[in-house]
Amino acid sequence: MGNIPQSCRVHASSIIGNGVVLGEGVEVGPFCHIDGNIVIEEGTKFISHTCVYSGFGKTTIGKNNVFHPFACIGNAPQDLKFAKEESFVEIGDNNTFRESVTVHLGTEVGGFLTKIGSGNLFMVGAHVAHDVIIGDSNIFANNVGLAGHVKVGSRVVVGGMSGVHQFCTIGDVAMIGGGSMIRGDVPPFAMIMGDVIRGVNIIGMTRKGYTKQDTNIMIKIYRDLFSEGSNFDKRLAEAKKNYAAAECAQFLFSFIDQSQQGKMGLCKGQK
Repeated sequence: MGNIPQSCRVHASSIIGNGVVLGEGVEVGPFCHIDGNIVIEEGTKFISHTCVYSGFGKTTIGKNNVFHPFACIGNAPQDLKFAKEESFVEIGDNNTFRESVTVHLGTEVGGFLTKIGSGNLFMVGAHVAHDVIIGDSNIFANNVGLAGHVKVGSRVVVGGMSGVHQFCTIGDVAMIGGGSMIRGDVPPFAMIMGDVIRGVNIIGMTRKGYTKQDTNIMIKIYRDLFSEGSNFDKRLAEAKKNYAAAECAQFLFSFIDQSQQGKMGLCKGQK
C-alpha cells in the first residue's frame, strides 16, 4: 500500500500502489485501482471502481475532487507515436468526474502534459485526450470528446455528444450546442451550433460579471464580424478602431489575432 494517512478511508477491496501519496481525508471506495507515481491532495473522493494509473510518468490530483465509478485517469494516450516516455496529468481542485470519464497523459508534441484547472464538471463519458489544456469552471456534458491538443478557456459550456477537433481552441465564456462538431477555433463569448457562430452568449457574459454595455458591444462586434460578407480583415480592422476602449472587445481581438496565426482558424459565421 502507498503512503496513507490515518485520516484517509480506503476500502479493503481497493489497491493503492507503493508510489501513491494520499493527502489528509482522501476517501477511496470499493474496487478502485490507484497505482504509479501519483499524488492526491486532501479531501479528494473516489466513490468506487475508479482507475488512476500512471505507469509512464506522474499524475497529480488536487483537493476536493470527486471521481465517480469507472473514471479512468492518467492512462497512456491514444496516439501511436507515444513511446512510453515520461508524461504528466495535472488536475486542480474541486472538479467532478462523472461515470466513465477518461483523461490521458500528454505526448511529446504537447510537452508531455495534459492539464485541467479547477471547478470543472465532466459529465458521463466525457473524454479528455492527450495534451489538452483546460481552464476553470467549465461544463462538459455527456459524451463530449476533446481531441488531442485542444485548449479550453474558462466558463465554457459544451453540449452533449459534441466533438472538438485536434488543435482547436475554445475561448472563455463560449457555449457550444449539443451534437456539434467543432473544426475551428471558437472565439470568446460565442454561441456555436454545429460548427457555426450563431451569436453571443449573453447569459454567460452576465454570469461572468460583464455589464449590459459590454454585452451590447459584443453583439454589435459579432454582427459586424461574423455575418455574411467579404474581407474579414477589413471588418476586423474597423471593429478594432471603433471599440478600442472596450476591455471585452480587446480580449476578443487578441484571441482572433492568435487564431489567425494558428493551425485551425476561426469557426465560420452564420450565412
